Amino acid sequence: MVDLQQMFEDMIERNAYRIAVGDTMCEETGLMMCGKCGTPLECKIVSPFDGRERIVGCICKCQADQMRKEGTIK
Repeated sequence: MVDLQQMFEDMIERNAYRIAVGDTMCEETGLMMCGKCGTPLECKIVSPFDGRERIVGCICKCQADQMRKEGTIK
């Protein structure tokens, strides 16, 4: 049987990111912000399994723009 909660935890772990020079922590939200474009490098989600809030990595605006340019995302 598939353990969905473990799959969720593994997914969060795999989506870790690297902090680059210039990235900063937003004091108001506690999230890492991109040093280039100033948009979040992290987002908050709520686990559907235990209801806990978690912080996970996400792509910032300049990363999304670059991926669009390369055709990786729409």
